[in-house]
Amino acid sequence: MWRLTPGQTLGCREWQGEYVLYNDLSGDTHLLAEDAVLLLFAIQRGPQDAAALAARLNADYPEANLTAAEVDTLLERGRRTCRQSDRKRVYDRLQEIFAEEQPLVFLYFRDALPAVASRVRGIEPGPIGIDYNTNEWYVPKQLQLYMSE
Repeated sequence: MWRLTPGQTLGCREWQGEYVLYNDLSGDTHLLAEDAVLLLFAIQRGPQDAAALAARLNADYPEANLTAAEVDTLLERGRRTCRQSDRKRVYDRLQEIFAEEQPLVFLYFRDALPAVASRVRGIEPGPIGIDYNTNEWYVPKQLQLYMSE
């Protein structure tokens, strides 16, 4: 189920068919295409599952045909197989389909693996990771190792 974090607001402005989105929790700014913004607006109205989001895209972009039988079959096969060689063949074919049809373009991927000492409290994992609320993190007095004078 896809949903926005409670209390999260997204500032959005459109310029010549492209959208700039500001996420107040992370402080990140994103450049998005119209279809991505349509999905975000759908999520703002309430939680959405993958089928609802795919239906929304198909309604707005019927030519994309994101629910093609072959893609659905491949995704299911990829999820069910445990053999690496079989999974590689399945996902190689999915890559070919995505390269041919270009249903979406990945503009940004946040490659991060944050690690925090177990003494730190106040960490609230969310859909955008754990580093959106660092101002609320703390180490309890009894667990503090370093003191300043």
